[in-house]
Order: sequence, then structure tokens, then C-alpha cells
Amino acid sequence: MTKALEEMWNKLTLTKEERDDIIVEQEWVDDVKEVNQNCALGKILMVKPMNIEAMRSVFIKIWRVSDGLTIREVGDRLYFFHFDDPLEKIRVL
Repeated sequence: MTKALEEMWNKLTLTKEERDDIIVEQEWVDDVKEVNQNCALGKILMVKPMNIEAMRSVFIKIWRVSDGLTIREVGDRLYFFHFDDPLEKIRVL
């Protein structure tokens, strides 16, 4: 399985848009600091609108989050992820 994942990873390429820098506004950084250190900021590289509850359900499964995970949209395809357990955030990242 590891070998197959490595091969898939080596074939991964990004589009021009995906390679562009992500601009993070200071307000979003302040939000993360205000809530606590159990947070992460991520960008979803899909053009289609995302259903946050469906996205949460998928991430809980693929990240194997056993405690809570809250997702909030904070910008254009930018999402604020809050993990109830700080160790799960460390493991996922």
C-alpha cells in the first residue's frame, strides 16, 4: 500500500492556480490565535461550492478524527479547521 501511495504521489501535479500563493488575511490569523492552537487554515482547490457538513464528514473519516472537528468558511475556498483534541491536529498535519 505504501508503495502504491508513493507512486500516486509522484504522479501528482498542480495546475497554475494551485501553485499560486494563498493570501491569508491578518484577521483570519487573529481568529486562529484567539480561539486557540487547535486550529488550522486550509484551502480547498475545487471550483464547485462545498457543503461544509459533507466536507466535515469526509475529513473525519479520512483523518480518523475521533473527537470533534469544526469547519468554518473564512474566505474564498479558505476554511478554518478547529480540532477538539490538539493531538489530532498534530497527527493530521
